[in-house]
Amino acid sequence: MSNQLSAKVQLGDVVFDTVQRQLIHGETVTLLEPKVYDLLCYLVAHSQRFVSLAELHQQVWAGRIVTDTAVRRTISKLRAALGDTDSENPRYLKTQMKLGYQLLLEPVSLPFAAPLHIMSDDSELKSTTQTTQLPESLSKGFRYSLLILALIVSLLTATWWLTSNTAHPVASGYDVVLEMPGAKSVLSVSQSGEWLTFTGMLDNDNELNIYLLNTQTGAMQRIPAPAAAVPFSEFVQNDKQLLYGSAGEQHAFYLQPLPDLSLPARQIDTSEFALIGYPVALGDNEILFSASRNLTESLTYYRYNILTEQWTPFSYNHRAGQGDMKARVSADGQKLALMRVNFSSDVLTQILIFDVSSAELLKDISFPQYFFNLEWLSDNQLVLTSPNFGRFLYQLDIETEQLDKVDTSTAFAELRRSKHGDWFGIYAPNVQAPRFNLTRLDWQGSIQRIFSLPERPLSMTFSQLQNHYWLVERDEEQFNLFLYNGADGNKTKLFSHPERFRVLDQHPEQALLLLRIQNRLALLNTETGEYQYISSSQQDVFDGHFQQADNTVNFTEQVSGKWQVSRFDLQQQRQTILLRGYRYLAAWQQQYVAVDQQGQFWLLAADYSAVQKLPLQLGEDISHMRVFLQQDNVIAINYTTELTWQLSQLDLVTRELQQTELPVRPVRSAWEISIKDGELLYANWTQVSSPIVRFHGPPLKTDE
Repeated sequence: MSNQLSAKVQLGDVVFDTVQRQLIHGETVTLLEPKVYDLLCYLVAHSQRFVSLAELHQQVWAGRIVTDTAVRRTISKLRAALGDTDSENPRYLKTQMKLGYQLLLEPVSLPFAAPLHIMSDDSELKSTTQTTQLPESLSKGFRYSLLILALIVSLLTATWWLTSNTAHPVASGYDVVLEMPGAKSVLSVSQSGEWLTFTGMLDNDNELNIYLLNTQTGAMQRIPAPAAAVPFSEFVQNDKQLLYGSAGEQHAFYLQPLPDLSLPARQIDTSEFALIGYPVALGDNEILFSASRNLTESLTYYRYNILTEQWTPFSYNHRAGQGDMKARVSADGQKLALMRVNFSSDVLTQILIFDVSSAELLKDISFPQYFFNLEWLSDNQLVLTSPNFGRFLYQLDIETEQLDKVDTSTAFAELRRSKHGDWFGIYAPNVQAPRFNLTRLDWQGSIQRIFSLPERPLSMTFSQLQNHYWLVERDEEQFNLFLYNGADGNKTKLFSHPERFRVLDQHPEQALLLLRIQNRLALLNTETGEYQYISSSQQDVFDGHFQQADNTVNFTEQVSGKWQVSRFDLQQQRQTILLRGYRYLAAWQQQYVAVDQQGQFWLLAADYSAVQKLPLQLGEDISHMRVFLQQDNVIAINYTTELTWQLSQLDLVTRELQQTELPVRPVRSAWEISIKDGELLYANWTQVSSPIVRFHGPPLKTDE
């Protein structure tokens, strides 16, 4: 019912947030019950007149048979939510005998920027329905995330729990080319089909590298790419040279003569760009790069001429919050397809088709979903892979714009074809069930204990009971929570839910757990198994923890692209906004420890005013940050752009800071790392397989 309303509506002193389904009055936030929300939406939409009781029956209750008393009770709840309880002098809602109800205040639409979601901690992409101007404070991390999106999802997303589907196999069979353990992504195929390059972490290697593989002999070499976050590679100049390099802030790209990797490589001057990546060969002597000249621009494609070393624009886009990527050239060399990804609109992906010679835009096809990769299936068809790595592919006819979903026997992350029609693919990462390692926070990384569980565990965190842990597992139908006894291996089932959840915190005195179910907070009574949500489905909650002193829950959420800390009172059952512009807040002695949006740690006074900047700064990219406050130590975990986990420990009394890289193999999110009493518990997901295969023909049937 709010589809025709603005995202935020001003009603006197109250702001009605139709997206979050809440009222904001100063620092107090009141969540609205469904019918109260529907009622207010209808009254706002018809604020110029009285709305009768009969009309409310018909429109708000949609013909359901309810009593007048039930309707009036909902109106009373709305008055209470608005703070309009003085019936003699109403401020918001007036009642007129025989006419009905009307708002006293004229609703005023407010400008609203939707929250920007890049990746969830489960590597699942989210979207909102409002178009937004990208906040300047987030532009750098956003554009960098555009460059690394596909790589991170492919390398670090665990898909071992995908259930079996009844599926039809791809049209052609395939042979395994490389089955070495480790995650692989960013596949490139030479025009002849003789050579492949890919980015991977092979055989338990912690570092990303680029590898060159001969598909005929099986010989493989590591390419000496510069140490940086995101390695890319592409065959250019009819396979005479290999372009390789790394994206990000410290980007560097090189042209390496083939096949002798010992020959000197020539560096390409990319200094005029702030970010650059996703190269693709365009003709004999040109390369396309997805790039932006400064951090306020969207990522678009630029031509680079190998002979003249000149840059010219290829695609254009003046809208913020978008990025052009994954460009591929058709086999005949006449057309180019790319994905324009949008993280702040109901149109999530545009497939753009260009004429290569003129750079003329031929087609613009929009979809309300994301795709992971694309490749030309024929001169008029594309094959697209799903970001969730399901056992299916998409076939897109660019003439009719028809998108067909085709079941496959195997989930693929990438598909690539050579100019001569050889098809190769990478299996979607298949990650074995993790082992959980227990170490001391002694900065040495020596493993004290390994938990190897026979079922399908997803996460394990410390319990307050000695040698007991909260264990989350998944079966074929649901996610289950157990109290796991580390001494004898016994486990007690406490809770089940159809949606994935994580354990965030345990109340120090009461039998309560704080859970994050999807993006909502819930309180679970571990004695009764009952739970209640304490945030709405429209709120994008990041983290939360109990505050024992005042019996509340502090949690962080993102609203309109900005971070804020809110509080839920366990007794009053109400939310209140505490602090805007911060990602973390916890009480320490008579003060607070806080982390701002730039990753800077602060000491705040009791009134939340800044007292002192603490000697701990995590940097701008803190999308995977997690903070623990234990006694007088604040411990922070953050995922760096070098694909490593940094552990920081600050003594709040002495101000002594220790930092190191965690001695762990690639883990998918900070939620799989738990800290208690100087011990570190983390999931080890190193057993990854993602074979590279060669198809016997096209992966899907074509009409040509």
